[in-house]
Amino acid sequence: MTTSGLQLVDIQKTIYTWIRKEIEGFSPTVTILWRNQSEPLPPRPCVTLKITDGPKPVGTQDNLMYKGGKSYTIGGQRTLTVSLQVFGNTQVHKPMAYQLAFDLHSSLSKLTVQDLLRAGGVAIQQRGDPTNITALEETEYEERAQFDIVFGVAQNIVDDPGIIERAVLTADVSGP
Repeated sequence: MTTSGLQLVDIQKTIYTWIRKEIEGFSPTVTILWRNQSEPLPPRPCVTLKITDGPKPVGTQDNLMYKGGKSYTIGGQRTLTVSLQVFGNTQVHKPMAYQLAFDLHSSLSKLTVQDLLRAGGVAIQQRGDPTNITALEETEYEERAQFDIVFGVAQNIVDDPGIIERAVLTADVSGP
């Protein structure tokens, strides 16, 4: 039996919880969801998240740890890149997407946020700068901001391949 030890659903819940807690004071009506670029957007304002890279190994060597008895754990560091996009109003004279992205980016420096993420199994490795990517879409402006975060995660794969406990020889093994 082999188990992965890296639960992407739990990591997604942790990241969602961080964003939800941070935007409560900003606007409790902001929708947060994990989505692919081609999926329809919910009503604005909203924050969308997508894993764009990883989880991929850091380095080339995982650690092998015996866990007593027959099973062992293969542990390794991984990185996971999440793209965070904030969609705001169509009124560019009242920007909110860039401000919210900037506030979320800044919150990653808070010890309470780092502790929350760490408790969920992720650590901030790198973060890109917020970028204002507001653009003219069809006949109106779509206010949008974006930044990427590289998270460190650990994967512990447990394997129970079994061992040979006793061997019975039936041949003659005499001689040098």
